[in-house]
Amino acid sequence: MKTILAERARRRRNTLRGAVLLAACATCAGAAGATVFPVEERVVLGPALEERVRLDRGWRYRPGDVPNGADPALDDRGWANARSILRDPEDSPEGWPGIGWFRRRLALAEGMPATAVALRLEQAGAAEVYLDGRLIVRFGTVSTRREGERPLYPRDFVGVALEPGRTHLLAVRYSNFTGNVVGNGVRGFVVNLRGVEAAAAAYNRTTVAVTSQPMAFAGAFSAFALLHLLLFAFDRRRRENLVVALFAATQAAMYLLLTRYQLTADLLSALALFRPLASLQVAVVLTGLAAEHAVLRRRPAWTSWAVGAAGVALAAWVWTWSAFRSELPARVFVLLGFLEMLRVAVAAAARREPEAWIVAAGFAPIALVLAAQQVLALANAGSMPQTAVLACMLLLFAALSVFLSRRSARTARELEARLGEVRALSERAIEQERRAAREEAERRLVEERHERRTRELEEARRIQLAMLPPEAPAVAGFDLAFRMVTATEVGGDYVDVRADGGGGSLLAVGDATSHGLQAGMVVAVAKSLFQAAAPEGGPGAVLRRVGAGLEALRERRASMALAVLHLAPGGLRFASAGMPPLLVSRGGGPVEEILLPGVPLGTLTGVAYAEADLALAPGDTVLAVSDGLVEAAAPGAEAFGYERAAAALRALAGRTAREVADGMLAAVTAHLGGAAPPDDVTVVALVAR
Repeated sequence: MKTILAERARRRRNTLRGAVLLAACATCAGAAGATVFPVEERVVLGPALEERVRLDRGWRYRPGDVPNGADPALDDRGWANARSILRDPEDSPEGWPGIGWFRRRLALAEGMPATAVALRLEQAGAAEVYLDGRLIVRFGTVSTRREGERPLYPRDFVGVALEPGRTHLLAVRYSNFTGNVVGNGVRGFVVNLRGVEAAAAAYNRTTVAVTSQPMAFAGAFSAFALLHLLLFAFDRRRRENLVVALFAATQAAMYLLLTRYQLTADLLSALALFRPLASLQVAVVLTGLAAEHAVLRRRPAWTSWAVGAAGVALAAWVWTWSAFRSELPARVFVLLGFLEMLRVAVAAAARREPEAWIVAAGFAPIALVLAAQQVLALANAGSMPQTAVLACMLLLFAALSVFLSRRSARTARELEARLGEVRALSERAIEQERRAAREEAERRLVEERHERRTRELEEARRIQLAMLPPEAPAVAGFDLAFRMVTATEVGGDYVDVRADGGGGSLLAVGDATSHGLQAGMVVAVAKSLFQAAAPEGGPGAVLRRVGAGLEALRERRASMALAVLHLAPGGLRFASAGMPPLLVSRGGGPVEEILLPGVPLGTLTGVAYAEADLALAPGDTVLAVSDGLVEAAAPGAEAFGYERAAAALRALAGRTAREVADGMLAAVTAHLGGAAPPDDVTVVALVAR
């Protein structure tokens, strides 16, 4: 957001206003005995007057109020040569008592006809402009006393007629007792001359920019304010809509007052408008902070309170000004205010509050643009386009509106879902009441069995899910992933990983010999035994310890096929109790099948399980599966088999473990053709790093 003072200064430099006042006839000629001055002291105006000619050097200057200072016959060769811009009045030739005369001579280039020229002053005081001794325009009220002076920054221009072959005298009676009202340490004036048509065109362009752009954005912000005010009127509980409406209304009021401010030529009146305008600018920042906290439903932090206190102090200070001052405090305050808004939004997004990223995305552009604007201004390197600032502000309001709309929509969806649940429950209750008289006893029996089975299955499923790692853990030297599809509510397959205490890991892949609740119980026992088994003695010893625990159950159906793999960087050692062979893919070559004989755990006592070592290079893939994968088949079709499994693994060579596991599961699913798997399917993929 450009500060009001910067915008004011830019508009003052470029704006022309008013109708063209062409002189009806030539000005009076000088007296017969007028003094002749050297040709080089004249300003010669050529035929090309589309670009303005600035007269701020080469003036004849006399301090004080000279009675005949506009007389063309006055000999001013003894006057000082000075600039009309008095940057340091104390260093001006012959001093600056608050009023003085400036004289300059104009002539048309040779061969030019009589020409009308538009004249306009940029000034910080008051001036009377004379041409060839005749008063042509007053800008403000010139006075020899401070009390009688009225400074004016002209927006109008006046047309003057210049005759060919004649030297015209331009005299300016200028006063500035009231000091530097417009800021930047400048007293004095600059005379601008240009062609009438070019001046009128420039005036029209600037007037449109001064009025239409702020009014258009004021209308847009008013629309946002009305929208959120209506939303608040429809639902008084949504107080954030009221605060957002206040934020938008403050913006609209600021741009409406800015339009009037930019069209005010009288500097003292402009200063009177600037004070409420600066207060509105502070109000924009404070209402913006309030709107953000209301939208995000967060209590303000101490930093937000500090920004608020600084804004109140700045607004109070501006009301004490008797002249425009430095823009730096306002620039710093606006920048800090929007940076605080951005901090609040980013903090909410970092806390992963629902859809807070929308608010952060709305505040980020305006904060960045304002930061760039302040840096450019402080470095005297230009300024950001005002349209960019206003567009970012509209984007911010759009983000706030989208955020509130999405929140309302989410609330409405949740309410609709709750109403649907209530409706469904009501219909179900009515249906049950209709049937209660005919089959009360049967209904209760069925309901009791159903609830008991549901509780048992749900409890078993919850326990089984709790036994499985929520995701593949990190294993040194390997990329690990697994996938499991159960054939019933409670599966009998088992995957587990634990550390061995020496920097390696033990991976267990098993398949209980039954399904459903019983299989889940066997898996639960096996997990406990696996986690408690000491890793000493290798995978075969772990199998024996788990098998001994299952045998102690004295349950014939408490058996399980299980493979234990000891994982360490560079390879693995494994033992198998009735599990399918490991499939090994090395660089896309033929897939190896490594099968170790062994009976399932819990079937025979005192069985010794063989172990095998497998060296792996980076990129080698090892696949451990349950028999549900190779035996998967649709009704009446052949099983998936090891050949298809090997072909699928070979096609997935070089992929990540997650991609290998997903690819194998996708291959089995495609083979089933939409049919449910007859047995649990488990896929464990290991890729050596």
